[in-house]
Amino acid sequence: MAELQPSDLARLREQAEQLNRRSPQTLPKVTPQDVESLVQELRVHQIELELQCQELQHAQTDIEESRDRYRELYESLPMGYLSVDAAGLIYDVNPAGESLFGIGPDRKLKNFFYYFFSDDESDVARRFVRRILDERKPDSIELRMKRCDDSSFVSALQAAPVKLGGGKGERVRVAFKDVTHRKAVEETLRQHQLELEANRVELQELMAKLFTAQEEERRRIACDLHDDHCQRITALILEASAMEKTIRAVMPSLMPRMSSLRNKLSDILDDFRHMTHELHPRHLDTVSLACSMRTYIKDFVEYADLVLDFHDQAIADDLADGCVG
Repeated sequence: MAELQPSDLARLREQAEQLNRRSPQTLPKVTPQDVESLVQELRVHQIELELQCQELQHAQTDIEESRDRYRELYESLPMGYLSVDAAGLIYDVNPAGESLFGIGPDRKLKNFFYYFFSDDESDVARRFVRRILDERKPDSIELRMKRCDDSSFVSALQAAPVKLGGGKGERVRVAFKDVTHRKAVEETLRQHQLELEANRVELQELMAKLFTAQEEERRRIACDLHDDHCQRITALILEASAMEKTIRAVMPSLMPRMSSLRNKLSDILDDFRHMTHELHPRHLDTVSLACSMRTYIKDFVEYADLVLDFHDQAIADDLADGCVG
């Protein structure tokens, strides 16, 4: 507001004259000295009024500039912003909100807030606004809203209560934005996580099957070596022992060679037994893992002529089928 215009001054003069006519017209008797003092007082009062008027004009100018700045900020917000009361009446909405609602130049804003929600979501929106007013604290929620053309979008709403003066009651300031794309990305990410988890479970199952098949094959090979080759070599050793007795009486000169042959067969038998034990230690099926490891290390130390110490801590007593390999 700039300086007062002549029309404003005339209007104020007329109002002052009307107020003056309503007041008593009887004037007290005054002396010329009193008149001079009164005139001086009126001049000072006039100057005071002019100074106050100037200060009020400056304050009014500052208020209007501040109002314009906040209006520009309000209208330039990238997200929708509106005021609504408990009944759902919309009192103001910024351009971003009108755009989200699909309100163009040829459309008029429907001033009922819950109109912009589907039937299922409108009740949720009512309870949300009511809770903001009852609890007197900000809150947020995500709801599906609809535009004037009945197309829908997922909206993130943030609301806060505000108490108005002048007996206007309470209202809720609501800021909202379209998060449909974000929700779609989150859903895609969730689906990928579910697929990843399913693939992980499937991989674990395949690994378990692989270990089971591997262990079964090692067990089968160990059994074949023990039940077939070891038995056949044992039979050869027994046959060599029997021939050694016969040769001792008939051809004593061949005894060293027969003893060497029997010893080599015994060494081969020991190698086969050690191989079957390495393929599938039989005590794994009957004793704890720690005990099996001690036995295995003891056998390895004796075989390799090494010195090893083994300390177990929190080792499971039993092994699940298919996990040894």
